[in-house]
Amino acid sequence: MNKLEKLKAQRKALDAEIERLEKSERWKPNELQDYFTVEDFVSESSWRDDDIDKERYATFNVFKIKEEAKAIDRYQRVFRQLHDFAKRFNGKFNNDEYYFIISGIDKNAVIESSNLGYSSSDVKFSSEEIAEQAKESIDKEDLLFYLNFNSSDYAG
Repeated sequence: MNKLEKLKAQRKALDAEIERLEKSERWKPNELQDYFTVEDFVSESSWRDDDIDKERYATFNVFKIKEEAKAIDRYQRVFRQLHDFAKRFNGKFNNDEYYFIISGIDKNAVIESSNLGYSSSDVKFSSEEIAEQAKESIDKEDLLFYLNFNSSDYAG
């Protein structure tokens, strides 16, 4: 391999590394650039680098595109509904007792039980009946969206 071929190979490797790093960098608006945020609804704001912007950024509440903010809003709304249902109706848990979660399998919401750890984002129910009632209390499309949510599908 001559020097030119080596340099081209190195450039190709560097270009791939630059692209990987650019994709992994968290997006932050430039001064006066518009962005979206989720409060009780999705809203648009302009970045001024003030305390409000900094707080939103620190809490991962700054989105480049409206679709991403809307997806996060929808996911959080379903999570809050499930969490509220569990808080109102769950009985007590013992450390060695099974609990129930709602999970998405093949575009269906199913109830699973375990006494093993699940993701911290799973809402745990103290009985299968309560989990089933919670599942039925949420719009099916919203629930399946929540169960199959992947934020990278909406990243701008």
